Amino acid sequence: MLDAIANKDKTKLGGDDIIWPAINEDGSPCSKPIKKPRGLFVTDEPSEREDLESGGDDMRKYWDFIKAKYSSPSFDASMAQQISLLPKHWTVVTINVTDDKTALIVSRQRPDHPPVIFCLPLDRRGREGDDEEQFSYDDALEEFTSIIETSDRITHEGVNIEGNKKAIADWWSERTALDQRMRELLDNIEFCWLGVFKTALAVPNVHGPDTLSLLRSRLDKAFKRSGIGSDKASARPKLDKGLLDCFSSISPKCRDEELEDLAYFILDLYQLHGTSIALSDVDIDTLVVDIRNALEEHTLKTVPRPSQMEDHHMFLVLDKNAQRIPWESIPVLRGRSVSRIPSISFLVDRIQLARHRQGLPFVSPDSKSEIQQVDRISVDPKRVRYVLNPKGDLKHTEKQFGPWLKRMKKEAGWSGTIGTVPTEEEMARSLSRSDLFM
Repeated sequence: MLDAIANKDKTKLGGDDIIWPAINEDGSPCSKPIKKPRGLFVTDEPSEREDLESGGDDMRKYWDFIKAKYSSPSFDASMAQQISLLPKHWTVVTINVTDDKTALIVSRQRPDHPPVIFCLPLDRRGREGDDEEQFSYDDALEEFTSIIETSDRITHEGVNIEGNKKAIADWWSERTALDQRMRELLDNIEFCWLGVFKTALAVPNVHGPDTLSLLRSRLDKAFKRSGIGSDKASARPKLDKGLLDCFSSISPKCRDEELEDLAYFILDLYQLHGTSIALSDVDIDTLVVDIRNALEEHTLKTVPRPSQMEDHHMFLVLDKNAQRIPWESIPVLRGRSVSRIPSISFLVDRIQLARHRQGLPFVSPDSKSEIQQVDRISVDPKRVRYVLNPKGDLKHTEKQFGPWLKRMKKEAGWSGTIGTVPTEEEMARSLSRSDLFM
């Protein structure tokens, strides 16, 4: 990050990275401005660096602020509170796959809510006595790779079947079967890997003042009916607000296996609090029925009914192994507003930049005054670039969107390529000079 910030400094970097910097005879940097060469893909549009520096001292304040943040020699405790700077309707979920590919580490963070972290073994169905074959990380990746390769193949084959009714029917039949394979893969990822803990990815509910404490009480009673726990409150594990907030999204109509997940999770909490439990003596089927009854009672008797948070946005922070999985398409996230980001710090930095551009002061996690929230940025509708059908194998897609893009190019000044592969220079300039890249 510090190197990237240094590259924003004109005194340290002389212009475009594809232009040789000027130097004096002694080898020192030359401050004389360099004329940019005219070429096929070189335009007079300002680059991202020029955009950010066009404000002079104004933008320098932003980069100095970010530089000071990352130059700290030690970890500042306030860094752990960065989540408080996010808008209330944003949630950040981090998903990591352990090095041995046998477990997921899932955490959920929201402003003004305690974080929750789950360690989810991918083979936990075996621990719960399920004899079915386990769905491993390698199994999922192998199936996903096969689906992508098959999709690429039939997409290329579809170019040459126009007019052949039998070939078209066969093509659609194979396409439908491929869609079904993808649906089953995504269902398995959610059910086998996340189980009941998919609620960490659900839209948060807005609760009344006593809703979560009532849910805690009903779950405690469900376990007591199975002879688990003690009458002494001090000996019972207390589900904190973060966990209850997650579990409040569980549907009473969910599958038995998902409620088994919840049962084993709470049983582990009892054991961590010193309660000795022989799992082999626990009637899980009966406990699942009691938990389901508790959830049904909670759903029926909670007044006012919890409502889902409006305008909610989910941010996913994924490690290198989790990045390969299409999380955005699993059932619990399908159709939702979801973005991938490299880290929470990245997200906070973008908020600080948006605040700065709107003339608002920088904020820190320990700010005492009420912060004016910024949850969106402005996009210049004229700074749009696009790439359509670069391989030339999506003729129908090009036919549908091509005329519209050409019209927008003429009317709004958009630019891009249709039916051809963009060069590296075009891609670099599209990414650095556009507010929206499609």
